[in-house]
Amino acid sequence: MTASLSIATQSAHHSILPVLDGTPSSESGTQLDRIRRGAPVASVYRDESRSWWDLVDNDRVWEFISREDFLALVRLVAATA
Repeated sequence: MTASLSIATQSAHHSILPVLDGTPSSESGTQLDRIRRGAPVASVYRDESRSWWDLVDNDRVWEFISREDFLALVRLVAATA
């Protein structure tokens, strides 16, 4: 199970990297550290904007995160935390 979690984490990390390319690494690190320490994601990124945010289809996001395979991943991460 640890190997599967490691592979899933690495895959997720690589898919997130293009999103972070436009953000200076020190700023990204600070924001991620705040989230790791328990700050709500919404408060960490409040008052920020990204050019691609306007392209996000909220209905598709909610559709994706309500899928059973995504929920299973969330349960797996929560169980290992």
